[in-house]
Amino acid sequence: MPPSAYRYRDTCRQTASEGVQAVSKLAESTYAKAVWTFETLVFPYIGSRPIAKLGRPELWGQYGDCFSVQVNRVVTLAQWVFAFYTSPVFRLERVILHVLARAPSNDQQAQDVAQGRRETFAVWVVGARTTDQLLMCDRYGKTRSWFRVTPQESGGTVLQFGSAVAARRGSQGGTHMSGGFSVLLGLHKIYSKLLIGAAKHALCQGIT
Repeated sequence: MPPSAYRYRDTCRQTASEGVQAVSKLAESTYAKAVWTFETLVFPYIGSRPIAKLGRPELWGQYGDCFSVQVNRVVTLAQWVFAFYTSPVFRLERVILHVLARAPSNDQQAQDVAQGRRETFAVWVVGARTTDQLLMCDRYGKTRSWFRVTPQESGGTVLQFGSAVAARRGSQGGTHMSGGFSVLLGLHKIYSKLLIGAAKHALCQGIT
């Protein structure tokens, strides 16, 4: 991993654990909601040092979402992340990133990231990790991805995937979402649900 990626990773991790702990408390009572504001707790802690690629904390907090599904089996965080990154739907995104962003990836790398043996995957860097959560930061400082598993007393597991998008700084010093954000938002939500559905299917079929 190049030195810039290490600096990026370290900055992501600087105070992320506090934000992850905060969102854990929120998620205990709100995981069933399709959309909630977890990013206002997690993402202001990311990129607190002025590194250009990361942007600044005030750019986070304007948009975040989280989608949840439940499976009738025990699923670890590693299984959830691996199923997500190796689903047929996400494989197409990996091909696109390979071609357009020169960021190749393979299933072994996905497994290594899921198991905590690797820090990068395609265009993402591990920002923070706990036993039940994983925060991934893209190398452009534009988005964050969040994974969480929550065991249920019934023996099943709630699987969560969330995203946050950085705002832009306006000419007057304020922040705002980009002009095309609202246009793409609907597609993003549909795509997120497709990704989660494909990963859930793999887990239910015992593929991972």
